Amino acid sequence: MSLLKWFTITALGLCSLGLSASEQLNVFNPTSFVAGMLLISWLLCTQLNQGVITRVLNIAAGVTSLAFLSFHKIELIALPIFAIIAELIFQLKDNRRYSQSAVAGYIALGCMLLVAIGVVGFSLSIDYLALGPIAFFLSQCLLIDLSIKQDVTTSTDTHLPEPVIQHDVVPDRAILKQCLMAQSRLTSCQLVLFKFDGFSDINHKLGHEFGDLLLVQLVARIKAVLSDEALLVLSQTQDFRFARLNSVEFAFIVKDLSQQYRYQQLINELARISSQPVIIKGCTLNTELKAAMVPIAQTQEPIDAEQTLKHAYLALEMAVKQQATFVDYHAELSDAREAQLEKIMRLSNADFNQEFELYFHPVIDLKTNKVLFIELLLRWQHPEKGLLDAAAFVNEIRMAGLSYEVTRWVLEKAAEISLMLKVENIQVPVSVNLFGPELFQDEMVEYLAELIAVHHLNPKYLIIECPAGVLLDLEDKGAAILKRLKNVGTPVCLDDLGVSPLLLTQLPKLTLHYVKLDDVLIAEFSQNTNSRNLLRGIISMCNNLDTKVIAEGVASNVLLEFVETLECDGAQGYLFARPLSVVGITAWLNQWQHKLDAEQLPY
Repeated sequence: MSLLKWFTITALGLCSLGLSASEQLNVFNPTSFVAGMLLISWLLCTQLNQGVITRVLNIAAGVTSLAFLSFHKIELIALPIFAIIAELIFQLKDNRRYSQSAVAGYIALGCMLLVAIGVVGFSLSIDYLALGPIAFFLSQCLLIDLSIKQDVTTSTDTHLPEPVIQHDVVPDRAILKQCLMAQSRLTSCQLVLFKFDGFSDINHKLGHEFGDLLLVQLVARIKAVLSDEALLVLSQTQDFRFARLNSVEFAFIVKDLSQQYRYQQLINELARISSQPVIIKGCTLNTELKAAMVPIAQTQEPIDAEQTLKHAYLALEMAVKQQATFVDYHAELSDAREAQLEKIMRLSNADFNQEFELYFHPVIDLKTNKVLFIELLLRWQHPEKGLLDAAAFVNEIRMAGLSYEVTRWVLEKAAEISLMLKVENIQVPVSVNLFGPELFQDEMVEYLAELIAVHHLNPKYLIIECPAGVLLDLEDKGAAILKRLKNVGTPVCLDDLGVSPLLLTQLPKLTLHYVKLDDVLIAEFSQNTNSRNLLRGIISMCNNLDTKVIAEGVASNVLLEFVETLECDGAQGYLFARPLSVVGITAWLNQWQHKLDAEQLPY
């Protein structure tokens, strides 16, 4: 039995004896009884391993509660209430509304509210208001004890190391910021932020239980690496060298900026141990570690710790984006973020008809040199930066929540262009790219079918392009949307196909009319003769599926000859034409056909 339980049993026994004796003598003293309970619960709480702020507030709550019982002044009860509320604010500020201290605060305030009702309505002694702080202290003891037992049971059942992740034990964001400010006054230092990448897939495919068990093992490994590192500093009151910011993000401080490469050695070691497979319930799990570093110069002025953390998150985001193990923060990252926020704000207030333009880029049939179809490309006439390609703002469209509205606008314009070509007796399909997973919804298919009906179009002249990566992430949902598009009669083109084994295995399950080979893939394989058989195998598989293959990025005759040897059906690139405004689309298509009729090469 734990020492905490022995203390609790002894305390309750003494209180019971005191209460019994008081009843026999008919001299029951609520003040003495409550004071005894308060003192015992307070002493129990001080034995817990807690953060500095939590410990100070607990001491304040205990001292002020004893003062209230000593002086019997009702106004003094406001002091322990203030201490409990301060602890609640501290927990809620770091989004820990269900931590042990926060739950204990809820219980204490609820208890004091009930006692206050009893004091007013039933003439109870005001001394019983001290039951609130008693409940506060005992609840912390009980909740932490239960939490430790639960984690030990989990560790025993799954043969895992002892858990080290406790919100009230492991230093958190607030303690990290305090240490940053304190250390920056003593010497220059480095803030290192790191995370485990890959947990979302594990939680999604296997369940959060697997993710939680994996995290316990990874944190134990990291603690083993960092616990004896002399260059690290975090908490002088606790035996921890790193802080937990959220479920999979952690940070530590290197206290000597002159050791500028030491943190890289630590990150490399952490990356090595975190990449080692972990077997949980027969499943082999892997994650990747991504890290970022922010240098902090020595200063006697208080630094903005929250801003420093934001800088670290910017660098960490870049590490994930670039698939790098770690990235150092530099001012250009903040400038890029400011520019991104400016784009989002402008896009949120943009008039699509005034600021958006459509360009077209033809796809050419390699056997006949006819135009297979034209791809519509979105452009934004930025008030300050001029005409921007979609790649420069498509992420901001998604971040602003405008994907659906922008795509509806593009689809409507595509239907109008297709109708115009129909009137001009030009039988060339038009394609539109659905650039994000949020666009693969039933309402988008319904809107497309409505446009086709309203404009009296043949659905085969309106092609929907789907990025390969987006379709892969959607899994079964993506295949279901493709089937709905097939029912509408709209052809589907898979864009930017690479050599992902997972995507290639799913390819036969998809209903596709066209497949575009990624331009990077074409450029790389054109230089590597040993890899061309792989590309030929992909093309052969598509041909067997009755899917036409289009090579992107054909910008020279050399690349054209290469894709022709691969027996691709079509090609797209600057060799044939650069993207042009849709204003001159009919003139360009007529001119192209005129050269073909004259048996001239159109490009």
